[in-house]
Amino acid sequence: MKTPTLILLAAAGTAAAAAQAQTVVTHQKSASGERVLLVEATVAQPPERVWKAFSTEEGARCWVAPAVKLDFRNGGSMQSNYDAKVGVGGPGTIRLGITNVIENELLTYKIKLTDSFSKQLQAEDGNLQEVVRLERQPDGGTRVVAQMLGWGTGPEWDKTYDFFAKGNDWSLKQLVNCLAGPPGAAAPSASVAPVALAVAGGAGAPSSKLAPMAFLAGQCWRGTMPDGKTTDTHCFDWLLNGHYLRDHHVVRSAGRPDYVGESLYYYDHERKQVAYIYYENNGNYSRGLMMGDDKRLVFPDAQFQMPNAKLTYRASWTRIDDNSYQATSEFLKGGKWELEQTVRFSKVPR
Repeated sequence: MKTPTLILLAAAGTAAAAAQAQTVVTHQKSASGERVLLVEATVAQPPERVWKAFSTEEGARCWVAPAVKLDFRNGGSMQSNYDAKVGVGGPGTIRLGITNVIENELLTYKIKLTDSFSKQLQAEDGNLQEVVRLERQPDGGTRVVAQMLGWGTGPEWDKTYDFFAKGNDWSLKQLVNCLAGPPGAAAPSASVAPVALAVAGGAGAPSSKLAPMAFLAGQCWRGTMPDGKTTDTHCFDWLLNGHYLRDHHVVRSAGRPDYVGESLYYYDHERKQVAYIYYENNGNYSRGLMMGDDKRLVFPDAQFQMPNAKLTYRASWTRIDDNSYQATSEFLKGGKWELEQTVRFSKVPR
């Protein structure tokens, strides 16, 4: 959902936001001096249930993407696509090799960088892999440890490492949130967190269909809410050769857990319009459309889906200059549109 609506929900202090997933990111070096990216979390579920989130298509759809095809075995693979309508095999499909499987304990993904990364990086990614371990805890829970290794050296690899550090942390949070549901619960089709275990996206030439949003890409933007204390920071990045624009945002207010969400913008070939899906750390989501030009972006009526309610909203973003834009949102209440708030966002360092 667009920023102002998120602020409204965050200000309400939803219980789900307060129970957000906790992860730990650690930057290590091996005895040989090689970098190791470690992301971990502890969940209440036993390893057998956690394993199903990796080893079954239903489980993977809960936190990887809405379209998943698994050949889960030593020498197998996982294919996924964020666009359920396109499906696995269509444009935007991400493919990972599975090189090691020890049931309920360990698996290894072979990461192959796509054309979104430079030819140099692709030529040097032969050792890039993700090792996931499940460690049974004394209380019956599971410590999930994801280690990514096989990094190259140099400025381009430094940027790639930072990209996966953020993405892997987000992905593990989505896994934890998914596991928080009751055993056997159906996977929510809208939970399409960009799993960095599988993401080989990154920067690329933007699609002409997303050109009106190009000024946002590669930058972070921050706005302060009317209370003068709560901030919302959005960071935009191209994915998969510029066919998708990712907006990762964090709402921050002293004394409250961070409220985190992501939007994925793409061109919907069936509707012939730019569309988006928004998902957040308490499981709520929305889908909508975007239209406009390099001066103003318009997000027509859409519904924010919650377990027991829906909110109808619309929004617009007006570009002020190269360093700022203004976001306005409205809610439909009692059959009438009411202004929620207007917030100015300014460019900030990443």
